[in-house]
Amino acid sequence: MKDKLFGGETGVIPFLTLGYPNLQMSEELVYVLDQAGADLVMLGIPFSDPAGESPVLRLAGETALKNRLTTDHIFDLLARVRRRTDIPLALRCYANIVFAYGAQRFVEKAARQNVSALILPDVPFEEQAEFKDVCAKCGIQLISIVAPAPEDRIKRIVRDSQGFIYLLGPVTEELVSTVGKFTALPIVASYLGATTPTGVDGIVLESEIVELVLEHGPRAPGVILDYVKDVIAATRSFPPEEAKRRA
Repeated sequence: MKDKLFGGETGVIPFLTLGYPNLQMSEELVYVLDQAGADLVMLGIPFSDPAGESPVLRLAGETALKNRLTTDHIFDLLARVRRRTDIPLALRCYANIVFAYGAQRFVEKAARQNVSALILPDVPFEEQAEFKDVCAKCGIQLISIVAPAPEDRIKRIVRDSQGFIYLLGPVTEELVSTVGKFTALPIVASYLGATTPTGVDGIVLESEIVELVLEHGPRAPGVILDYVKDVIAATRSFPPEEAKRRA
């Protein structure tokens, strides 16, 4: 599975807040990330009460919502994107967005645009069943999120997981090792440069892309292209430990 998802190398997964600073830029950035060589693009749907998001992602979400972004706008964007690229896409959003749109309708429309995965950070493992059933019928993987917890709980979460395991919270090498004991799925975590824990199979550029948009404005696509290429080179051109030192 690891070879299938990331080609046997460390996967690079940039995160975008859709609609920030506008939908046109979001669409352009998907193409830029594809050109840069990203393995998967994680697309965040803004929510009015984003608990747990970093300040920069909160700002990006607030800006998008002020522009009256709707879920239909996002599916229209996905349709345009799919006319130009088949890069794997994952949607990340809060459960209320899916409920408000209608879970079946939401997942079916995502599947029509070949979305590979759905990530719902506010849905605990015990409440995933209804989403997982809908996703399974439509061929979309519901990604499990693992945070530091007792080993028996981690085991219960990962043994019923699909796609990849997404680590959140303080991610240590001990957590990566514990998760790896119970699954052969790829393990991904936020990119922390030289302090990224060893053992992860993929890194998520959690806020870096949004920060570059905030800093560079209209020039951001070119800057992001170079940045993502550099991250990919740093994670793949050297053995894992050497790559972390050079990142």
